[in-house]
Amino acid sequence: MWLGRGIRRRSSGGPPSSGPARVLFLHNARRVDERTGALLQGAISDDQARRAQEATSGPFDYRSFPDAAHRLHAADPALFATTLREWAITAAPCRS
Repeated sequence: MWLGRGIRRRSSGGPPSSGPARVLFLHNARRVDERTGALLQGAISDDQARRAQEATSGPFDYRSFPDAAHRLHAADPALFATTLREWAITAAPCRS
């Protein structure tokens, strides 16, 4: 879902339609060389996360956990579950 688009079911029960998808972006442990900007540790830099947000067409909810393990769901299941639950409850439905 690089562009933040997904499939939505219509409330009328009709065929699904394409529209903006809500994105929850969990940005965990990362370390960047301040001199070069090169990513030394982690999957994505802050700048890359910002560009991903700019590239999405729908709502983008960014959560930063700079000291959390890459596999947050395995390292801290309670934090992962709480974050996901809160996002799911508070995220507004997509509207095109």
